[in-house]
Amino acid sequence: MVNLKNNCTTILLNTENCFDINAQVTLLKVFRMIVSNINYIKMKKLFLAIVITGTSFAASSQIAQGNIIVDTYYGFTNAGQSLYETNWEFEADYWGTTATTSGFGAIGVRGEYLVSDKFGVGMDFAFDQGSASLSRSFDNDGDGVEEMYTTEGKTSKWGAMLTLNYHFVANQYIDLYVMGGAGYKSRTSTLTTDEPMGAEDFDDQAIGLTPETTIPFAGRVGLGCRFFFTENIGANVGVGLGQGGLMNAGLSFKF
Repeated sequence: MVNLKNNCTTILLNTENCFDINAQVTLLKVFRMIVSNINYIKMKKLFLAIVITGTSFAASSQIAQGNIIVDTYYGFTNAGQSLYETNWEFEADYWGTTATTSGFGAIGVRGEYLVSDKFGVGMDFAFDQGSASLSRSFDNDGDGVEEMYTTEGKTSKWGAMLTLNYHFVANQYIDLYVMGGAGYKSRTSTLTTDEPMGAEDFDDQAIGLTPETTIPFAGRVGLGCRFFFTENIGANVGVGLGQGGLMNAGLSFKF
């Protein structure tokens, strides 16, 4: 004989357990959904905050109209200075001796104002200096005893140019541009010697007074690049022909 009462009680208990389990599962799913939605909202807000912050930083730090940029630089492989040193070496070879040469520069500073996001106008100032010397011996008195005499030369140049730059790549990190400039330069050369006859034996080439160095024109065409470490400070490098050397590099400051 089947005990219906006990069976019914068992069925009821199982049913209640099933309802309890289903309720727990449902509550767990709801809880997970709520947590997931909260996390999604937080992540979405965080992502939007990062995007907005990054965009604001990029917009505030990139090259744009109204910026003022100041570059300091040192140039090397200076054509005028190289010509001066070469002339002295030729002079020394002619007299069967050797020349000692030295120099520095160009040392320069340039400023630029961006009249638009692509074009900037400015000025470029540069200075360089070179020196050379050679020694030669003469029997000046005709007594068979040669004496050593030394001749020294110095040259210096400064130049100032107006410049125009076109920025074809400009963002928060990199500024690439092509440039052209024209202006005025002045070169001064001196020659001193302890030779009895003075410097009559030396031609104008030896003291840097060749037409190539006395033309009072400064100019440059080239390509420049700036890389900014921070919003306002970076490094610059340039290649080209004219004032500033074949290549120059230095620090950049953006205002």
